[in-house]
Amino acid sequence: MSGGYWDYIYYKIEEIGNELDPEINQSQRELGKLLKDLSKVLHDAEWHLSGDYSLEKFNKTWEEFKTKWVKKAQGEK
Repeated sequence: MSGGYWDYIYYKIEEIGNELDPEINQSQRELGKLLKDLSKVLHDAEWHLSGDYSLEKFNKTWEEFKTKWVKKAQGEK
């Protein structure tokens, strides 16, 4: 089975990220980037749960997301 475990919810999140207008302000620009990166994590999680991706592939994507967003946010406190 290809993807579809969560009915491709990652795609909707990616669309929202793409629809945010980066020209409006910094907040929308950052939120758009975060949602697009989150959609990659959800994509790999969904495809892993569907049997299309390995756990290692998901873990790599998750670690990249955490490094970029979670650890960055913790350092800004």
